Amino acid sequence: MTFTPKVVYNSGGKRHYMENFFSLLKQEIYRGREYYNFEELEQAIDSYIHYYNHERMKGKIN
Repeated sequence: MTFTPKVVYNSGGKRHYMENFFSLLKQEIYRGREYYNFEELEQAIDSYIHYYNHERMKGKIN
């Protein structure tokens, strides 16, 4: 299964937010794992989006 997210529009310099999200998504749920059907992958992505939006620590460490 190949997963290649692409952002093809210019969003006023905010594309890096999407690129960062997809990079984290691939690192945390995709690399090194096998999904045997679309529903399994879809559930993993949905769970990660919920985690990313509601549970993940945000902000910079300084």
